[in-house]
Amino acid sequence: MSDDGPRPDRRRVLHALGGIGVLGPGSSRGPTPDDILGSRAPEGAHEPRRGHRTADDRSPAGTSAPPAIEWERRFGERGVDLVSEVIVPDAGGYVFTGVFQGAAGLDASLVKVEEDGTVEWRRRFYDSENAFSYSVAETDDGGYVLVGSKRSGEEANDGWVLRVDAEGREQWRRSFGGDGADRFATVVTTTDGGYLAVGKTGSFSIEGEDVWTVKLDGDGNEQWQRTHGGAANYSAEDVVRTDDGGYLVGGLTEPSGGGNRDAWLLKLDDVGRQQWERSHGGTASDGMNSVVATADGGYAFAGFTRSYGNGDSDAWLVKVDDQGRQQWRETYGGSRHETAYSGIVSTGGGFLLAGTSNSDGNRDAWVASVDDEGGLRWEGTYGSPESDGLLSIVEAPDGGYVFSGWTDRSSEDELDAWLAKLSEGAGTDEGAGTTTYGTAGTTTDGTAGTTTYGTAGTTATPSTTGDRDPSTATTTAADGSTTDGAGGGTEAPATTTDDDDGSGVGLLVSLIGIGSLLFPVLALGGIVLLLAVFVLRRGTSDDDGPSGAGDDGGATGGPSVPGGSAGRGTPDGSGATGAQGGTAGGSPPGAGSDSLERARGALDEAADARRAGDHGAAVAALVTAVDRYGTAVEEGLATPEDREAVESAVLEYVDGVADPGRTFAPGVVSELADRDPGTAGAAEATLLRALGRVDPAVLAGERSVVPRVAGYVTGPVAVAVPASGLLATLGREDPEGYRGTEVVTAIEAGLTHDSEDVRANAVSAAVAVVEAAPADGRPFVPGLVANLGADGAVGGMAVAALSRVLSEYPDYGTEVLPEMATGLRNGATVPEDDAGAGVDGRTVAGVTAGLVADVTDGDAGRGTPLIGPLVALATEGEEPDRAAAFRALANLSAEFPAEARDAVPAARSTLDAGGVRERRNAARLLANVADAHPEAVADAVPELVVAIDDDGDLRTRTAAMEAFGAVGAAVPDAVESEVRLVVGRLDDDSTIAREHAAEAVVRLAETVPEVVEPAAEASDRLRRLQRDPAVGVDGEVLETAAVAVRTDEPMADVDADTRDESTPPTAAETDDDTGSGTTRVFDPGEGGDVPGVCPECGITPPGDDPSTCPNCGTELD
Repeated sequence: MSDDGPRPDRRRVLHALGGIGVLGPGSSRGPTPDDILGSRAPEGAHEPRRGHRTADDRSPAGTSAPPAIEWERRFGERGVDLVSEVIVPDAGGYVFTGVFQGAAGLDASLVKVEEDGTVEWRRRFYDSENAFSYSVAETDDGGYVLVGSKRSGEEANDGWVLRVDAEGREQWRRSFGGDGADRFATVVTTTDGGYLAVGKTGSFSIEGEDVWTVKLDGDGNEQWQRTHGGAANYSAEDVVRTDDGGYLVGGLTEPSGGGNRDAWLLKLDDVGRQQWERSHGGTASDGMNSVVATADGGYAFAGFTRSYGNGDSDAWLVKVDDQGRQQWRETYGGSRHETAYSGIVSTGGGFLLAGTSNSDGNRDAWVASVDDEGGLRWEGTYGSPESDGLLSIVEAPDGGYVFSGWTDRSSEDELDAWLAKLSEGAGTDEGAGTTTYGTAGTTTDGTAGTTTYGTAGTTATPSTTGDRDPSTATTTAADGSTTDGAGGGTEAPATTTDDDDGSGVGLLVSLIGIGSLLFPVLALGGIVLLLAVFVLRRGTSDDDGPSGAGDDGGATGGPSVPGGSAGRGTPDGSGATGAQGGTAGGSPPGAGSDSLERARGALDEAADARRAGDHGAAVAALVTAVDRYGTAVEEGLATPEDREAVESAVLEYVDGVADPGRTFAPGVVSELADRDPGTAGAAEATLLRALGRVDPAVLAGERSVVPRVAGYVTGPVAVAVPASGLLATLGREDPEGYRGTEVVTAIEAGLTHDSEDVRANAVSAAVAVVEAAPADGRPFVPGLVANLGADGAVGGMAVAALSRVLSEYPDYGTEVLPEMATGLRNGATVPEDDAGAGVDGRTVAGVTAGLVADVTDGDAGRGTPLIGPLVALATEGEEPDRAAAFRALANLSAEFPAEARDAVPAARSTLDAGGVRERRNAARLLANVADAHPEAVADAVPELVVAIDDDGDLRTRTAAMEAFGAVGAAVPDAVESEVRLVVGRLDDDSTIAREHAAEAVVRLAETVPEVVEPAAEASDRLRRLQRDPAVGVDGEVLETAAVAVRTDEPMADVDADTRDESTPPTAAETDDDTGSGTTRVFDPGEGGDVPGVCPECGITPPGDDPSTCPNCGTELD
């Protein structure tokens, strides 16, 4: 590695060690600092500091000086050693974990030191296994839990979790992983005494790498594990517990094919299910290394950014609310690279950051203290003349700070683990006249406010920068004048790049003074005054640099200039901010807005630029046009006709330009990426509709388009409609590249949007995702269920997508069972292809009924509200839908037999004249109801008799006999005349039928044996079944029932003596005119399975050697 880039991942610093990314398997040499931390600074690049471990104050004047080092400790003997994390245990002192070079490899280590850094004990684990310890947490009993990774093969790594007691003695260890690269980056204790290990996995990911969460109990037993991600690469770097019992994971996301990284936040509930996710970043690579919870219920994360700030990369601090939405961001750094690897909330308010900096030439340890709004209090660098860095920082009990990381070993090409204590408090900086925090005389656009950090020969006080309220950003120039930042621009007077002393005002005063002395004539004085105004304007408004200041605005709004779009006018003429930076000046009040006229002018500019072949300028002009149109909408001066005119012009441009995917789309996508979807309006809606005119195949090929568009689905209706429509189109075009978390979040939000159009588009998008990978559709289940009642094709698409997900993951339907009632009432037709293979039903109602059946087959606990709609569908629906309804009712009746009584009339009708599947489930329903409420089924005995006498379907026959026995035991009069039929089934060809017939007769014999006729035949056949090894009824029960039937005594009154007096029948075949065939008498010595009997349905197929069962089609041996 070189020093040409940031270190975007603090665990990546560790991961460069020991063969993971640097050394090949079996390498004997230890990695050098150059391998891990970048090359040394070039000769003469900086003046080495002789006072080793002294602080280098880089704080701007007016802030405090950084604290000094109170004590420091180095650890290590050979190779590379470093500390990855330090904590403050309840027992006092400090505990840190890291990587230490052993005799034959790298070892994970845990060290306990006293308050002054004196070692109490030190433990090594995974000796010579190239193991890396990344994180440590204190347990409830004063012990510790560590996580990390170790080599498990030539190319693979496993994540591990290690538990030790309060003295560091190992209690247990666990390894997790597969064939790919897996690691745990961080760990947190859970409220139930367990642990959550978080990292990334290549073994269990959808594609590339995914975030990996594994929950363990206190003894290290796995309770659950989940992966989170999609088509891109995702990794977790930190995790915190949240107030609601869940977790917030912070990390990185990167396109799987390569590209710019973004910081990524993932909110999980207490069992690891995703609740929301957010990505943060700009047009270049940005990343997160540390996340903390804040007192206001939100969060803050620290890392690095290439998209914002001054240098090649800067340290980055971002504050978000409880939903992960950005509230403000700040950058810190000089001209080269700074990275924050650790960030904590300070007990005194604000935040403390720790990491690395090489803006002074060499890589140094860097610490900064900022206030609650991100304003810098102090910053300093510490270390040797070579390479040093910090990976962790904590507050000491006395108010100081303890940091940990690495430092160069003296005179050797190796590193030491480094632990140091900074003294409490910080001194006041009297000001040195210059500052290294910026470049002399330059201005930097922070998007929300221009900040001037230093001017030649003077010291300037930095303004706050970032995304907070731009009206609060103030810059104090060397001459005492102030600048209020607004939207990234500056108002006169302000420091500029054109003045050596940083003050345009000073030049104005000087020129006026010269005019007064040298040109007493008023006319000449006026000329000089105009010249002064021109110079002032040149320094503040027309700068082509990064500040992006706009021209005068006034009531008509300012025009666009390089670096920023036009300022929007206000009625009082005071001017306002531009859309992309730049402050509108203070021209006199105007009579009213002419935004529409200016929008049309921008459209003309776009046409001219297009004719000239300057597509970049053309797109910029189009964006300006729609922005100005948006201003007119906000001012209430635009009409529908105006919207059509402006939008038509933009769409005509897209339709007319050659290759709009290359010439138009990139600029618009970039523009949309820089805007806040939450405050989007007419302008953004027009841009989204224009993107919709670009060939979707071209847009889908550029993977950055989908997540940018997805963000607008959560915005206002005006933008959510075109955004969701475009998202659905792109999903149909390229479903495989459509699986990122941004898309999932957008579709989830769209499925429950207030707008019917947005919901319809979201359903279509969900279908695209589910068709490519049903597993990715699991988060959509609640939203799809909410759309089951939608009219027309939307309901059909919703149930089609839902069927594909629940057919593989039925458990995801359990929580939403009650909400499926709307789908049971929707008669819209679903094409067979859309319904999915094997799904019952041809309407939304029928397919929904089939899904209810699938879900309730495992858990019917929440299905009570569905019985009414299912009964209506079973009564009035067409045959395929009725079959699905009865299948669901059969499941629900087992759990809710009382509620299912309403379905008995429909079941009777179906048993009498329904199809095979309908009759089978109708009989099941009657059996379930009769078992608890036999009187409710008494009137169904005639239909049960028909089913019992029907040889067509075994399952229908057996369920009918079960219902018959239950009814007869409670209402004997209802079955008395039909018992003979059940007795005949005691000799059925099917073992299963014989068993159910025996159970029915036994149930009658328990209470009303006198109804069992003919008694002699029934008793004889019950006793024969005792010798039938395929019948699963207890032989003693059969014998007791046989005696009860002969004696007309209930089974409870039959004693052992009576049973013993009975004589078994002879083993002979007899003709039977009461049953359905020849009586089969089995030899008691046969045992085991009965030859020739179907194992599925129990029937004995005819013929000498049948190959398949004629009843169910099962292949026979």
